[in-house]
Amino acid sequence: MRASTSLLFVVSFLFTLVNGFSIAPSPDYLPSDLRNQVEQLKNDNATTPATVEELRARTQILWQWANAFSLQGGQLAVNLTSTCASLLGPRLTEESFETYANGLDLYIEELRLHEEQPDFLGKLETNISQSFIAGSYQSITQTLTVGSKPLKTGASIIVTRHFMSNQGGYQTEDPTADNYITIRSSNPNVEFIRSDKPVTGMHGGFRGAAPVL
Repeated sequence: MRASTSLLFVVSFLFTLVNGFSIAPSPDYLPSDLRNQVEQLKNDNATTPATVEELRARTQILWQWANAFSLQGGQLAVNLTSTCASLLGPRLTEESFETYANGLDLYIEELRLHEEQPDFLGKLETNISQSFIAGSYQSITQTLTVGSKPLKTGASIIVTRHFMSNQGGYQTEDPTADNYITIRSSNPNVEFIRSDKPVTGMHGGFRGAAPVL
């Protein structure tokens, strides 16, 4: 029986709340004028669809907000900066408007959650405690402790790829074959169903959407 790569993803559904509510950063890391613009941006994003010009104006505010947040040690979404650059550049077309508008909505919402529920993402840990040889077979366990924003019925956990050209696709059928992944939860009422989602970019496909587990 030959060796296999076994990546075991353990999902622990635990809710971590701080005294029943989340704590916003204090003192505020934003200047008062930018804070006022950010609060207006949050409200507009939740209630009013943007036109092309409004989208550019919102992007300018998000850009300043994201920079200030990152300088405080905050972690930004991977493609936030490139999306802002595309929206503020000269090549924004009507065809790409809807895609960028949806992306911007998500980045604004994610930054809002970072401020209002700092522990909303929870914690991801791994059993890797020492280095190992590249190309060797390893069994890796990742444990996700869900944060203050719970996973609702129908939620997805996406096992994305890293940007390596020779990485094989993940599979859940054959434990003796390469790139085998299993998943389980500490909550006995949780049921997992395998599916694929098309993803573009550094964790999916560069030349087009690629199926991701």
